[in-house]
Amino acid sequence: MKITGTGEGGETEWHKRDWYKERFGVDPLKLNIPHRTAPNPLFERGAPMRFWRERDIEPYRSVEGVEKFARRRQAGLKAFETRKKRLIELCNGSANIKRLCEIDEEISKLRRDEQRCDYCAELTKRQYNLCEERRMLFMKLVRETGLPMKTIQLARRYFDEECRSKSMKN
Repeated sequence: MKITGTGEGGETEWHKRDWYKERFGVDPLKLNIPHRTAPNPLFERGAPMRFWRERDIEPYRSVEGVEKFARRRQAGLKAFETRKKRLIELCNGSANIKRLCEIDEEISKLRRDEQRCDYCAELTKRQYNLCEERRMLFMKLVRETGLPMKTIQLARRYFDEECRSKSMKN
């Protein structure tokens, strides 16, 4: 995100901290250079956003810093892919994870097909039963694997995405 303003030297561009980290290889916050603040558009009560003028940061540009930023980004992407792959492998042999994906699909189908009639009471009971079965399966997986619930939820999500992408290719 950037803002444009006029200063002593005419038109200038102001950018956020991440922009400078990626393109200049420096953190303007650590340089202790004056900055402009603007209200946070995403969170009303959040801290104001900080912007630095491009020409003030230019003298501190670092090629090594840009390369370091790129290496860290690549390492983060590789770590993400490795974790995702391990979680999918964890799920591949588990019938419980497959059942969780089926339950989620059934629940979303029931919600899509929901009609306003006597049939609704039966649908909500079916949804409740499916949700309860899903909760029990999660608890069983937590006990079996020793992993936290959030990790299992993430593994199920990755497994579901993987299955969907395979079915789209076929």
